Amino acid sequence: MNKIIVLILISLHALFGNWPQIFGPERNAVSPETDINKEWDRSSPEVLWETSLGSGFGGAVADSGKVYILDRETLDLANDREGAGRKDILRCYDLTSGEVLWAYDYGAPGKTGYDGSRACPAVDAQNVYAVGPLGHIICVDKIRGTLKWQKHLINDFGAQRPYWAFSQSPLIYKDLVIINAHGQKGLIALKKTDGMLVWGSSVLGGGASYSSPCLTIVDGQEMLLYTSTAGRRNESGNPPTIAGIDPSDGKMLWSYSDFQCGTAMIPHPVHIGKGRFILTGGYMAGTALIQVARKEGVWKATTVFHNKDYGSQIHQPLFIDEYIYLISNENARANGLVCLNLAGELQWSTKGIQGMTTLGLGSIIYIDGVCILLDGNNGSLYMFEPDSSKFSPIGSIKGLLRGNQIWAPMAVSKGKLLIRDQTTLKCLSLQ
Repeated sequence: MNKIIVLILISLHALFGNWPQIFGPERNAVSPETDINKEWDRSSPEVLWETSLGSGFGGAVADSGKVYILDRETLDLANDREGAGRKDILRCYDLTSGEVLWAYDYGAPGKTGYDGSRACPAVDAQNVYAVGPLGHIICVDKIRGTLKWQKHLINDFGAQRPYWAFSQSPLIYKDLVIINAHGQKGLIALKKTDGMLVWGSSVLGGGASYSSPCLTIVDGQEMLLYTSTAGRRNESGNPPTIAGIDPSDGKMLWSYSDFQCGTAMIPHPVHIGKGRFILTGGYMAGTALIQVARKEGVWKATTVFHNKDYGSQIHQPLFIDEYIYLISNENARANGLVCLNLAGELQWSTKGIQGMTTLGLGSIIYIDGVCILLDGNNGSLYMFEPDSSKFSPIGSIKGLLRGNQIWAPMAVSKGKLLIRDQTTLKCLSLQ
């Protein structure tokens, strides 16, 4: 019965055009909305509103006609080299007009590499939950913008602050908020009502994690997916970097050691059905497909393929009609957008196509039979049809955002697209 309730809640978010968490209703960068404008060359999407933000990489979410984003600002950036004046701000806007409905801020002094916001909030019927880059966890009333409770990943749960800050977005599961703490504990489950700890899972053997947890069902078993950055090899081999966790008690169901992403593991595993998961990462980790199955009560994960030539450093891949689409760019190499089959074989790449940039560390979503791609280097938007035989662009809008490091995930709600760069959040009409 509880599994049915979880599925119903996901379906209701999709039905009402909500994007209540990172990567949408099912955390897979897929929107169920239809009837969007696909003739960009004749009628470009209108910018409905825009608003200024502090620098960062945290994307927006949307629920019930409102937009929520965790921002980060400083009072005097030029003279605040140590970050003493910095604060995090959870902002709420009207989706249609961009009107500021409320803002809740708290002091969060300090600096990190690539300073700025990181994670996306998560929204339920009453509250907004957010994780700040320095470890603050807040629960705020989504109507009034008032604080209900606050915790801290380091002070309260023994987490270790990653070099590039806490980047994990929270996951709502029944009456719990699930967060990747990765320190003294792995995943932690907090009560939505007061933030008290319900359980903490064991810790994977790798390094710091920048990946958000996700929830799925395999063979009738609900499980949370938990990942970490590669650790040092020991006499037993590589430490496990991916695990399935029982959301009822935090017990580890299975773990997997053969996908090692060094420096920073960011994308979470994508379940494509029948216990198959796509794994991808930067830093030469590549992309893999694993099979998770239970035999005689014992769970095991095995490798289907591992292609080390193509991997996404930040964003999730899309799985459409038995093919994998991902922006295969990272610090050491740039392949552009690529398409792989389920044997891990390259079908095509946009690298070298005239007029196409490498796309940087941009993001990609699927909606109404087409994909929308945001160039992480220059803020251009591309629309293309998923086609395993070739790259099939439909239209593009050049230079919609400014600067570079446009790495935040996009969001779609009620026919509107939310995108941001290092200074601005924009809302576009897709209809």
